[in-house]
Amino acid sequence: MLPHVFDPFYTTRQGGGGTGMGLAFCQRVLTAFGGQIHCESKAGRYTMFSLQFPSDCATPKR
Repeated sequence: MLPHVFDPFYTTRQGGGGTGMGLAFCQRVLTAFGGQIHCESKAGRYTMFSLQFPSDCATPKR
């Protein structure tokens, strides 16, 4: 599951309730501005997302 968490349209929900675009979108926006997003997870214990923002995010990278 974890290797695919940032893939577009990836979801673990069955029977609706999401498109699987939220994390993919977040990653795309953060990287466009020079940032990063990481995920660490221990099954049955926790999932932690770390977001790193650049100090200067005036314009997105192309």
